[in-house]
Amino acid sequence: MVRSAAAELPKLQLADALAVCLVFLTGEPNRYARAAVRWHARLCLESPSMELAGAYRALEALSGLIDDPAAAAADLIDVCDAAGHPDVRRRPDAWLARTRR
Repeated sequence: MVRSAAAELPKLQLADALAVCLVFLTGEPNRYARAAVRWHARLCLESPSMELAGAYRALEALSGLIDDPAAAAADLIDVCDAAGHPDVRRRPDAWLARTRR
């Protein structure tokens, strides 16, 4: 359902694309890795101030969402805030709230 809804949109915003990744992580984990790599590439391309350390930290956070979601989500939010994408913050926060139920 998420894939078909996303396919109908002309272009997903970065925050919405992360939400799709998080849905995959929870519901279709075999699709998560590819979606996370694509999202990471977009984050780097859409963040003119992104440096290697931030890109590495974002990739580590995406990987860490599997084993330590709370810490990894906090790191991902920090990286996105620093890169000028504060709107991304809502997605990991909402996902964590749903997964803790």
